[in-house]
Amino acid sequence: MEISHFWNKFDLQCKKIVFSTIFSLILCSANAQKSQSINYAMYDTKKLNYGFILGGHYDSFLISHPQGYSSATDLQLRGAGGSGYTLGFVVNYHVNDILDLRLLPSVGFYERMIKYNDFSDPNLTEEVTELFESTFLELPILFKFKSIRRKNTRFYFIAGVKPSIEVGANKDKVKSTVLVTQTRDLSIELGIGNDSYFPFFKFSPELRFSLGVLNMIDRDNISPSIYVKRMPSYSVGLYFVFE
Repeated sequence: MEISHFWNKFDLQCKKIVFSTIFSLILCSANAQKSQSINYAMYDTKKLNYGFILGGHYDSFLISHPQGYSSATDLQLRGAGGSGYTLGFVVNYHVNDILDLRLLPSVGFYERMIKYNDFSDPNLTEEVTELFESTFLELPILFKFKSIRRKNTRFYFIAGVKPSIEVGANKDKVKSTVLVTQTRDLSIELGIGNDSYFPFFKFSPELRFSLGVLNMIDRDNISPSIYVKRMPSYSVGLYFVFE
Protein backbone atom coordinates (compact mmCIF):
# COMPACT_ATOMS: atom_id res chain seq x y z
CA MET A 1 0.00 0.00 0.00
CA GLU A 2 2.78 2.45 0.94
CA ILE A 3 4.78 1.72 -2.22
CA SER A 4 1.66 1.98 -4.35
CA HIS A 5 0.82 5.39 -2.86
CA PHE A 6 4.36 6.61 -3.47
CA TRP A 7 4.39 5.53 -7.09
CA ASN A 8 1.03 7.21 -7.75
CA LYS A 9 2.44 10.51 -6.47
CA PHE A 10 5.75 9.95 -8.20
CA ASP A 11 4.05 9.08 -11.49
CA LEU A 12 2.01 12.31 -11.40
CA GLN A 13 5.11 14.45 -10.87
CA CYS A 14 7.00 12.51 -13.54
CA LYS A 15 4.27 13.16 -16.09
CA LYS A 16 4.42 16.89 -15.40
CA ILE A 17 8.20 17.03 -15.74
CA VAL A 18 8.27 14.76 -18.80
CA PHE A 19 5.68 16.92 -20.53
CA SER A 20 7.70 20.06 -19.77
CA THR A 21 10.87 18.42 -21.03
CA ILE A 22 9.33 17.22 -24.28
CA PHE A 23 7.91 20.68 -24.90
CA SER A 24 11.33 22.25 -24.23
CA LEU A 25 13.11 19.75 -26.50
CA ILE A 26 10.72 20.37 -29.38
CA LEU A 27 10.85 24.15 -28.96
CA CYS A 28 14.64 24.30 -28.76
CA SER A 29 15.08 21.93 -31.68
CA ALA A 30 12.70 23.97 -33.82
CA ASN A 31 14.45 27.26 -32.97
CA ALA A 32 17.89 25.85 -33.67
CA GLN A 33 16.80 24.39 -37.01
CA LYS A 34 15.56 27.77 -38.24
CA SER A 35 19.13 28.80 -38.91
CA GLN A 36 20.47 27.71 -42.31
CA SER A 37 24.10 27.88 -41.14
CA ILE A 38 25.97 25.61 -38.75
CA ASN A 39 26.04 27.35 -35.38
CA TYR A 40 28.89 27.11 -32.89
CA ALA A 41 30.88 24.68 -35.03
CA MET A 42 33.99 25.11 -32.87
CA TYR A 43 32.30 23.33 -29.95
CA ASP A 44 32.67 19.91 -31.58
CA THR A 45 36.38 20.44 -32.29
CA LYS A 46 37.45 21.16 -28.69
CA LYS A 47 38.39 18.43 -26.24
CA LEU A 48 37.23 20.36 -23.18
CA ASN A 49 34.18 22.57 -22.85
CA TYR A 50 32.81 24.34 -19.80
CA GLY A 51 29.44 25.66 -18.73
CA PHE A 52 26.87 25.73 -15.97
CA ILE A 53 23.73 23.82 -15.06
CA LEU A 54 20.55 24.64 -13.19
CA GLY A 55 17.49 22.56 -12.62
CA GLY A 56 14.46 21.71 -10.54
CA HIS A 57 13.46 18.30 -9.29
CA TYR A 58 10.82 16.32 -7.41
CA ASP A 59 12.37 14.32 -4.55
CA SER A 60 11.22 11.64 -2.16
CA PHE A 61 12.10 8.48 -0.25
CA LEU A 62 10.81 5.05 -1.17
CA ILE A 63 10.12 3.26 2.12
CA SER A 64 9.98 -0.53 2.26
CA HIS A 65 9.11 -2.34 5.47
CA PRO A 66 10.64 -5.46 7.03
CA GLN A 67 9.00 -8.85 6.95
CA GLY A 68 6.23 -9.07 9.51
CA TYR A 69 5.26 -5.41 9.26
CA SER A 70 1.52 -4.95 8.80
CA SER A 71 -1.15 -2.28 8.76
CA ALA A 72 -1.89 -3.18 12.37
CA THR A 73 1.51 -1.86 13.50
CA ASP A 74 1.27 1.11 15.86
CA LEU A 75 3.57 3.31 13.74
CA GLN A 76 2.59 3.76 10.08
CA LEU A 77 5.21 5.39 7.84
CA ARG A 78 5.23 6.45 4.19
CA GLY A 79 7.35 8.67 1.99
CA ALA A 80 6.07 11.89 0.41
CA GLY A 81 7.63 14.16 -2.17
CA GLY A 82 8.90 17.71 -2.16
CA SER A 83 10.61 20.07 -4.55
CA GLY A 84 14.25 21.08 -4.84
CA TYR A 85 16.76 22.69 -7.15
CA THR A 86 20.38 22.29 -8.22
CA LEU A 87 23.09 24.73 -9.34
CA GLY A 88 26.46 23.70 -10.67
CA PHE A 89 29.23 23.74 -13.24
CA VAL A 90 29.83 21.57 -16.29
CA VAL A 91 33.15 20.11 -17.38
CA ASN A 92 32.65 18.20 -20.64
CA TYR A 93 35.41 16.03 -22.15
CA HIS A 94 34.94 15.17 -25.82
CA VAL A 95 35.91 11.50 -26.28
CA ASN A 96 34.69 11.09 -29.86
CA ASP A 97 31.78 12.02 -32.10
CA ILE A 98 29.28 9.89 -30.19
CA LEU A 99 30.62 9.91 -26.62
CA ASP A 100 31.42 12.59 -24.00
CA LEU A 101 32.43 12.32 -20.36
CA ARG A 102 30.86 14.88 -18.02
CA LEU A 103 31.69 16.06 -14.52
CA LEU A 104 29.04 18.22 -12.86
CA PRO A 105 30.25 19.61 -9.51
CA SER A 106 27.09 21.10 -8.04
CA VAL A 107 25.05 21.97 -4.97
CA GLY A 108 21.62 20.40 -4.56
CA PHE A 109 18.86 21.67 -2.28
CA TYR A 110 16.34 18.98 -1.38
CA GLU A 111 13.00 18.80 0.38
CA ARG A 112 11.64 15.37 1.22
CA MET A 113 8.88 14.35 3.59
CA ILE A 114 7.82 11.37 5.67
CA LYS A 115 4.22 11.07 6.81
CA TYR A 116 3.30 8.90 9.76
CA ASN A 117 0.53 7.92 12.15
CA ASP A 118 1.48 6.85 15.67
CA PHE A 119 -1.54 4.92 16.93
CA SER A 120 0.19 4.25 20.24
CA ASP A 121 -0.01 7.98 21.09
CA PRO A 122 -3.59 9.04 21.95
CA ASN A 123 -2.63 12.70 21.40
CA LEU A 124 -1.88 12.07 17.72
CA THR A 125 -5.22 11.82 15.94
CA GLU A 126 -4.05 12.99 12.50
CA GLU A 127 -1.25 12.10 10.14
CA VAL A 128 1.97 13.94 10.96
CA THR A 129 4.40 15.23 8.33
CA GLU A 130 8.13 15.39 9.02
CA LEU A 131 10.05 17.64 6.64
CA PHE A 132 13.61 16.76 5.66
CA GLU A 133 15.41 19.77 4.20
CA SER A 134 19.01 19.14 3.18
CA THR A 135 21.85 20.58 1.14
CA PHE A 136 24.21 18.22 -0.69
CA LEU A 137 27.54 18.72 -2.41
CA GLU A 138 27.36 16.49 -5.49
CA LEU A 139 29.70 15.24 -8.19
CA PRO A 140 27.74 13.48 -10.95
CA ILE A 141 30.01 11.53 -13.31
CA LEU A 142 28.08 10.92 -16.50
CA PHE A 143 28.66 9.32 -19.88
CA LYS A 144 26.86 11.15 -22.65
CA PHE A 145 25.94 9.04 -25.70
CA LYS A 146 25.15 11.35 -28.63
CA SER A 147 23.32 10.96 -31.91
CA ILE A 148 24.70 12.35 -35.14
CA ARG A 149 24.48 16.14 -35.24
CA ARG A 150 21.79 17.27 -37.64
CA LYS A 151 22.50 20.87 -38.51
CA ASN A 152 22.09 22.59 -35.12
CA THR A 153 20.61 19.88 -32.94
CA ARG A 154 21.35 16.43 -31.63
CA PHE A 155 19.71 14.13 -29.09
CA TYR A 156 21.57 12.26 -26.40
CA PHE A 157 21.27 9.72 -23.61
CA ILE A 158 23.17 9.97 -20.32
CA ALA A 159 24.08 7.39 -17.69
CA GLY A 160 26.36 7.47 -14.68
CA VAL A 161 26.63 7.83 -10.92
CA LYS A 162 26.23 10.69 -8.47
CA PRO A 163 28.08 10.59 -5.14
CA SER A 164 26.92 13.25 -2.69
CA ILE A 165 27.53 14.40 0.86
CA GLU A 166 25.30 16.55 3.05
CA VAL A 167 26.67 19.84 4.34
CA GLY A 168 25.44 22.19 7.07
CA ALA A 169 23.21 19.61 8.77
CA ASN A 170 21.65 20.89 11.98
CA LYS A 171 22.06 17.81 14.20
CA ASP A 172 20.00 19.22 17.08
CA LYS A 173 17.07 19.81 14.77
CA VAL A 174 17.49 16.46 13.04
CA LYS A 175 17.19 14.57 16.33
CA SER A 176 13.61 15.80 16.72
CA THR A 177 12.45 13.97 13.60
CA VAL A 178 10.80 10.57 13.59
CA LEU A 179 13.65 9.16 11.48
CA VAL A 180 17.27 10.23 10.98
CA THR A 181 18.89 10.08 7.56
CA GLN A 182 22.45 9.39 6.48
CA THR A 183 24.63 12.28 5.35
CA ARG A 184 26.03 10.44 2.31
CA ASP A 185 24.30 9.09 -0.75
CA LEU A 186 25.10 7.41 -4.06
CA SER A 187 22.67 7.45 -6.97
CA ILE A 188 22.42 5.96 -10.44
CA GLU A 189 21.67 8.68 -12.98
CA LEU A 190 19.75 8.09 -16.24
CA GLY A 191 18.37 10.67 -18.63
CA ILE A 192 17.75 12.07 -22.09
CA GLY A 193 18.31 15.49 -23.56
CA ASN A 194 18.70 17.61 -26.65
CA ASP A 195 21.67 19.78 -27.67
CA SER A 196 20.58 22.95 -29.46
CA TYR A 197 23.42 24.94 -31.02
CA PHE A 198 23.14 28.70 -31.17
CA PRO A 199 25.71 31.14 -32.65
CA PHE A 200 27.69 31.61 -29.39
CA PHE A 201 26.56 28.87 -27.01
CA LYS A 202 24.89 25.48 -26.70
CA PHE A 203 21.69 24.99 -24.72
CA SER A 204 20.52 21.55 -23.56
CA PRO A 205 17.27 20.80 -21.70
CA GLU A 206 17.61 17.45 -19.98
CA LEU A 207 15.26 15.03 -18.23
CA ARG A 208 17.09 13.01 -15.58
CA PHE A 209 16.08 10.24 -13.19
CA SER A 210 18.07 9.64 -10.02
CA LEU A 211 17.78 6.28 -8.27
CA GLY A 212 19.48 5.93 -4.88
CA VAL A 213 21.38 2.72 -4.16
CA LEU A 214 22.18 3.38 -0.49
CA ASN A 215 19.82 2.93 2.43
CA MET A 216 19.41 6.48 3.74
CA ILE A 217 18.08 5.53 7.16
CA ASP A 218 20.42 5.94 10.14
CA ARG A 219 19.71 3.08 12.54
CA ASP A 220 22.03 4.34 15.29
CA ASN A 221 19.88 7.28 16.33
CA ILE A 222 16.20 6.58 16.81
CA SER A 223 13.97 3.58 17.48
CA PRO A 224 11.29 3.96 14.76
CA SER A 225 13.92 2.85 12.23
CA ILE A 226 13.01 -0.75 13.16
CA TYR A 227 9.82 -0.26 11.13
CA VAL A 228 11.80 0.50 7.97
CA LYS A 229 13.83 -2.02 5.97
CA ARG A 230 15.15 0.31 3.25
CA MET A 231 14.73 3.99 2.47
CA PRO A 232 16.60 4.94 -0.75
CA SER A 233 16.24 8.37 -2.34
CA TYR A 234 14.41 8.99 -5.61
CA SER A 235 14.11 12.05 -7.78
CA VAL A 236 13.17 13.17 -11.26
CA GLY A 237 14.29 16.53 -12.56
CA LEU A 238 14.37 18.93 -15.47
CA TYR A 239 17.82 20.47 -15.97
CA PHE A 240 19.08 23.23 -18.24
CA VAL A 241 22.71 23.05 -19.39
CA PHE A 242 24.50 26.03 -20.92
CA GLU A 243 27.93 25.60 -22.57
